[in-house]
Amino acid sequence: MAQDITNKVMELRVRLGLGALHQQSGNHAQALEQTKEALQIAQEKGVVVQEGHAWNQLGGIYLSLSDTVQAMDAHRRALAIGERTQAPQVVWQALAGLAEVFRKQGNVEQAAQHYRQAIETIEGVRSRIGIAEDRASFFADKIEIYKKLLGLLVELQGTGKSEQPAAEAFRYAERALARAFFDLLAEAKVDVEQNAAADLLKQKQELQQRISLLTIQLIKERSQETGKQDKAKIGELEKGLGQADAELGYWLRELRRRNPRYAALKYPEQITLAKAQRMLDDKTILLSYSLAEPESFLFAVSRNDFQVKRLPSESTLGEGVQKLLSAITDKNHVERAITHNDEWLAWLTMQLSGLGLTVTPSVGNFILIHFPETKGKTAKDADALLTARGCVLRAVAAYHLPNALRMSIGTEEANKRVVATLAEMMGKT
Repeated sequence: MAQDITNKVMELRVRLGLGALHQQSGNHAQALEQTKEALQIAQEKGVVVQEGHAWNQLGGIYLSLSDTVQAMDAHRRALAIGERTQAPQVVWQALAGLAEVFRKQGNVEQAAQHYRQAIETIEGVRSRIGIAEDRASFFADKIEIYKKLLGLLVELQGTGKSEQPAAEAFRYAERALARAFFDLLAEAKVDVEQNAAADLLKQKQELQQRISLLTIQLIKERSQETGKQDKAKIGELEKGLGQADAELGYWLRELRRRNPRYAALKYPEQITLAKAQRMLDDKTILLSYSLAEPESFLFAVSRNDFQVKRLPSESTLGEGVQKLLSAITDKNHVERAITHNDEWLAWLTMQLSGLGLTVTPSVGNFILIHFPETKGKTAKDADALLTARGCVLRAVAAYHLPNALRMSIGTEEANKRVVATLAEMMGKT
């Protein structure tokens, strides 16, 4: 009998794996067949957690087939199992799956809420993992959840359906960056604990070992068939886990009290938009970005303002970066760029001087153009007119040059358009 169960559980896992492979290759019919077979085995043998995984996999397949009704039902069944057995992987995958279903149905608010819950579940598990390298590997395939939530929050901005969604998007972007940063530290074997108090480190290690053991025991007990579960034991394990979690919270507060600099590095408190803005002076802008598919986002934060801009997808930006790297490491390209710059620097200086404008001598890839204070011909007037014509120059009033604009050497077409526009403004056409 034991051998039969072992063989069947192995078959279950194989069928789930085959279902996932068929799904990735777009063979939905085979994916459904293999996953349903796995689900049936899980139900027959009472392997409850694997049943939850099977329901989640079915939900993903149904969603690929645009069957949102069955996808919703499958993920809800998985969520119920995950919550009952306290299997966090089943829970967060079910929540993320439900988020995708709601998104497909056009319910952005519900989709965002389910992604929030998925992230809280993920981070709850991650905080209990004691070894830095294990935390890094655990988080590696879950960053997409953060990125999908960012896209939804930016989509909600301006709809009035959610309070300050763009500010919330910034907060989640910073959380994702923080997780990625600590994972890099782990992979680099950077020992950020070397200056922490020995007694605190020992206490943390003991707590994390206790939490890990209790979690494993609880999952094992809840993974059994419902009729075979020891309810009293489950209650004791849940009580012990709750107490250990509370002790870990007390430990963190004591760490922050005794060693605030170490705590700020190892256990940073979540940075909000308001906090970030308070840290900036009036002349500083913080640029933070999140790369994702099918689009990326740029957050521009100043002391008194905040904007979110959509960028091309991560793959598109990556291609652009590779082209740039190829260009700047191509000796022939660099030589052509230098020749182009020298020729047009001289041409622009001559043409603009001929319009009655003063040009500061330059040996770089830009020139500084000085304008008169005559109404209609000032630097501010020129900037407005050029911008309207698609020519973006840089105002330099912040450098105590209120009557000047900085112009980078551009293409032949752009350079000629700037000169023609300024000639029109100066009445030299």
